[in-house]
Amino acid sequence: MAWKEEFQIKSRNIETPLPKNVKESRKKSEESFNLERKELKRPNKNEIIDLINNGEVEIAKRNVIIWLNDNSDDIEIIEMMILIEREREDELEVSYWSDILQKMDATNKVVKITKEYFERKFKILSKLSEKEWENCIEICNEILVIDKNNKFALISLARSYRGLEDYEMSVRYWNRIIKLGKLYDEEVLECCNSFYNNKKYKDVIRIISFRNSIEYSKEILEIYVRSLFNLKSYEDCIEYCEKLLIFESRNLIALRLMSKSMIILGKIIEAKELLRKRLDIEGENVEIYENLIEINLRMDQRNEVEGIWKDIKNGIDKEIQKFLIAVEISMKFNWMKRYRKLVENKQLKIDGKNFNIDLARITLDNGNIFESYKYLKLSDKDEIYENILNEIKNILHITNTSIDEIENEDSEMKWISTLVVRELSRKRNISEIRNNVPKFSIITSTLNRGGAERQVALTMKGMYERGFNCYLAVDRTADDKITYLKDLHSIKKQIEILSDIDTEDKNILGYDLIEENIELLNLLNSTTKNKIKRLVSYFIRNKPDVIHAWQDETILTAFVACCLTDRPRLIGSARSLRPDEKSELHIRKRPYLRECMKMIVGKEWFTFTINSKAGRKSYAEWLQIDEDNIKIIHNGTDFESMERGINIGLIKNEIVGLGICEDNIIVGGVFRLESGKRPKLWIDILHKLILKDDRIRGILVGGGKMENSVRKWIKEIKMENKIKVVGEKSDVAGWLTQMDIFLLTSASEGLPNAVIEAQGFGVPVVSTDVGGVSEIVMQGVTGELFNDEDTESVVDIILSLVENNKHKDMQIPSKENIRRKFSLKRMIDDTENMYNEVFSAIN
Repeated sequence: MAWKEEFQIKSRNIETPLPKNVKESRKKSEESFNLERKELKRPNKNEIIDLINNGEVEIAKRNVIIWLNDNSDDIEIIEMMILIEREREDELEVSYWSDILQKMDATNKVVKITKEYFERKFKILSKLSEKEWENCIEICNEILVIDKNNKFALISLARSYRGLEDYEMSVRYWNRIIKLGKLYDEEVLECCNSFYNNKKYKDVIRIISFRNSIEYSKEILEIYVRSLFNLKSYEDCIEYCEKLLIFESRNLIALRLMSKSMIILGKIIEAKELLRKRLDIEGENVEIYENLIEINLRMDQRNEVEGIWKDIKNGIDKEIQKFLIAVEISMKFNWMKRYRKLVENKQLKIDGKNFNIDLARITLDNGNIFESYKYLKLSDKDEIYENILNEIKNILHITNTSIDEIENEDSEMKWISTLVVRELSRKRNISEIRNNVPKFSIITSTLNRGGAERQVALTMKGMYERGFNCYLAVDRTADDKITYLKDLHSIKKQIEILSDIDTEDKNILGYDLIEENIELLNLLNSTTKNKIKRLVSYFIRNKPDVIHAWQDETILTAFVACCLTDRPRLIGSARSLRPDEKSELHIRKRPYLRECMKMIVGKEWFTFTINSKAGRKSYAEWLQIDEDNIKIIHNGTDFESMERGINIGLIKNEIVGLGICEDNIIVGGVFRLESGKRPKLWIDILHKLILKDDRIRGILVGGGKMENSVRKWIKEIKMENKIKVVGEKSDVAGWLTQMDIFLLTSASEGLPNAVIEAQGFGVPVVSTDVGGVSEIVMQGVTGELFNDEDTESVVDIILSLVENNKHKDMQIPSKENIRRKFSLKRMIDDTENMYNEVFSAIN
């Protein structure tokens, strides 16, 4: 025992010693226990039912058992016990207590009802397993006649209606079940699935949010994030996707919705990394490749796009699946030259498998009925062949199109959407005209702060102030962005937000007309279809005589709605260049646009306008029409109003706060942060400028989906203190007055407002020579234009202006030239003349 001494451990009695008065202590405890038993209360029926409904069945059972120990002949409490065991679904216990109760009261109703209930319950379970939904509903209703709040019957009804895909009825019963009390985990999931299928996403969030977050199962989190995504709560969606990935690091629902949410929020770089991870997990997948290509196009990273395309093509000669992925990607991005090269150079039969049928499927799913039918004719005639052929025949029948039209290589009817628009245009009849007081409706997709949207707002306000009976319809607004709505506050009674129209409401005006044409409308993509439906309702209610639609997609949807509602005249105002000359993203989801626009411009009741000579030439070539058929109305700028809104003191304080002093030379830019503006090129030029002349600082005014990426690029080159991104600003004029040179690096433009405004405030412009920029900037007098992406040459141009103070000599000519050519008055005068001309033509 030497170790005890070494560690100085002493022996100790760890047992609690008995008290000396053991007998007396025991007697007191027994008296206390008996006192508690004497105070035991008889269970209250309503309290027991509440415990059951709140999921506290075991507590209810314990309270009843304690009472029955001393009161075994209490019939009502035994009835409660049967109710409890029914809820616990313990048939042996129900049988045990039923036998006891029957011996005490042979005619007891509870025993009779319980026996009938279990007979019916057995039938219900059988019908559910056999998916005999109608029979199951009938039996459940028999139970509810006897017991209106029977939870098993209500849940079985909810399940049966879900089986019948009648989600509205299913939701109705789940609402009754929720009112009865707490749901078990599997019931919560079933309940949420019904609400989700009925598109009641807010209710899904409400039901799940009532639960403790630690109770979330993987399946509940999955439906939760799907609901958040559908509610456009993208930040929350990302947060809960991260929690879902804790459950399962390779959960595909979480990875997909997280990457989609990041793309929508403009977290492009993070989305890119996640998509690469998905590619490793899921393997080659069209959706992932599509998103990766779109992200890189948005970031103007063409080399990355080519790298992805190379990866897709790698092995297409050996693997059919890779070949089909390449075909589908080329269709989705309207890369028709690449598509042709793929299908023309490919032997369309490998190892005896004819996959012309796959090409027919892919091309039809992407809306090209001409290509689909061409490859279908080369396919083996099997069940898949018959299915696709029937789909094509159905489309031709609905659109009143002959088979010959989609077989002709020179036909202008290659896209399903074109067939739909043509057939809808045949329904138009001229309506009566208002007497001497024409009603004009200006239509735009958004009023977010952009060049085209600014012209919409100025046109609306200007025409209203000229006395025109003018209204503005905006398809959608974004609460989290600065819009031009506040600039139109004084005439807000003339403005309607079309997205507020519920097209599923059977009571809205135009619902019957929409339903008459629903087969045709369902052949269009959902976005286009819903825009048309809202416009139809709006036109029927407001009965405008002249519709003035802005930008390509809105022109198309307004055209269809005009045809359905017999509106007399349509004006279409395009901006910038034709879609396929802007960027690949402008045309990729609307390859049918050229065919449809050619149809529209051929109508005598349609007037086409553009804002630049370059744009007129571009559209005329694209649509194969004479340039004289397109009117030019140059952009107008309200310089006086912009000047009144300038707060120089505030702007200067902000600039000082950015660390920029009076000795610095500010090279600025005002544009949306999107791929067509090439912000990466802008940053590269500023970086090289600053390295050569440390007096130079960059200020970028604007926001957009690439804002996070832009800030990251600046951080990577360690220029955070010298190149500043200040985000979207309402006082653009104030920032322009502090710039020495305005730099624009766009890949394409129409007649950019930002350049007009910069010049109008005396800021020399250095810009790519694209679109109508040369109609604004006088080369060598008010600015400099360049034609390539060589950053060094652009740097030299700007340095030469700065070093010789030549940029100061350009200030006065810039201001005078622009304020003469691009005044707001001139634009409103031209628009007024056009409106009068269009209305005169109607009369």
